Amino acid sequence: MATEEEQNTLNEAYRVKAELIKTGLESVYALFFDNESLSKPQIAKLLGLSMPTVLAKTGKLENLGLIKKGKEQDSNGGRRAIGYELNSIARVAIGVEINAQKVRFCCVDLKGKSYERKSVELAFNDGYSYLDDFVKELKAFINSLKFDEDRILGIGISLQAVVANDGEQILYSKIMPLQNIIAKQLERLIGIKVRFSHDVECAALTELWHEKEVKDSIFVSISEHLGGCLISNHLIEHGLHGYAGALEHMELHENGVKCYCGKDGCVESYCSLNALLRGESDEDFFKKLKSGDDEAKSRYQVYLNDLARALYSVYLLLEREIIIGGDIADFITDEDVNYLEEKIIERSSFKVEKGFIHIASVRKDASVIGAALPYIANFVPDVIVPISI
Repeated sequence: MATEEEQNTLNEAYRVKAELIKTGLESVYALFFDNESLSKPQIAKLLGLSMPTVLAKTGKLENLGLIKKGKEQDSNGGRRAIGYELNSIARVAIGVEINAQKVRFCCVDLKGKSYERKSVELAFNDGYSYLDDFVKELKAFINSLKFDEDRILGIGISLQAVVANDGEQILYSKIMPLQNIIAKQLERLIGIKVRFSHDVECAALTELWHEKEVKDSIFVSISEHLGGCLISNHLIEHGLHGYAGALEHMELHENGVKCYCGKDGCVESYCSLNALLRGESDEDFFKKLKSGDDEAKSRYQVYLNDLARALYSVYLLLEREIIIGGDIADFITDEDVNYLEEKIIERSSFKVEKGFIHIASVRKDASVIGAALPYIANFVPDVIVPISI
């Protein structure tokens, strides 16, 4: 169990959130998430508060380190007012993504944006040596930030695995056998709250955080492996047992390539980046493709045809917009999206209008950012939280 000192560190951030609510500071604090700079007279006008009340509330927020003085604002003739800004790193959360050959770390600020990131080569194995090395690298990243521990809300770990809804343990993991690791085990080693999340859901959470208009969609994350999840009314839909949207294990080709799950012909075996790449990195492949390399063009054509076939089945069943995210979002083009839509429309027995496939708005480190977002969502004012965890 965590020591009393460690538990106090874990609870400090949430004590501050409770204080904001109790003292009525949340409404003032919330304004700074939607405005780059605000003067005290502007705050008074927006909220209908007296100047003495605004002075008291902004003073408390500044003392808590949640806002800070900014530049003087433009004057309309009188004395120029001081603008106040959100201190977006007053609290942060750490996102971690574990892959077969590397680990990504990311410090995420209160606006859900990457503040600092690092990638470390670390080949996965299921022995204690891996856990020791992982904790060492994680601690080194946290120490490099030079933040007091009470500023770190928690650590979210993105995994290629099905995770319990409370984020405490791993339910299913064929790619990397991680079932024996539980969140509490890491908390004891690090002294900071830890939760696990499914990597695809992490990427989808990042999209929902930054794109508030997304309602009903199919989110398809294509990275080293492929995965999907359903979004319904701006919420991730888990289904009866947490597998909703897992198109990666739909059969694409009968008696096809064997999947890591043990079955043949899964979408994963044809439409993941592992399936597309042949030993080269994604950067190297798409560089060859852009240069006009015939072999790369031929391989990508086959890949897009398989992806269109997979997406057609999902679209026909659910008829929702499709968002393509994951590492491939950094490389896929509008022309590729147009081609996928054309192939789906060709297959369809019904009239389908173009414009139903979109590339994710966050195209880099979406999964590692999303792992940290549940902690950010629990701290920021409730009125501005764009997702429900």
